[in-house]
Amino acid sequence: MGYSAKYGSYAAIDLQQNGILHAELVQSNEVKSSYHMELEGLQRTIHLLNRSQVKVRAIVTDHHN
Repeated sequence: MGYSAKYGSYAAIDLQQNGILHAELVQSNEVKSSYHMELEGLQRTIHLLNRSQVKVRAIVTDHHN
């Protein structure tokens, strides 16, 4: 019952340069449940951008919980 997904994909986009900075794919068995994939994808993406010294000015998501 309910929503369940096997994979979640996430992208960090530079709107000024009109390009994708990073894409991340998370499989549901890497986290507690498919519900947690969205947060994991976001955390991985932010971590990579921070390591790459990319300045993040805004985060916009479609998270709807």
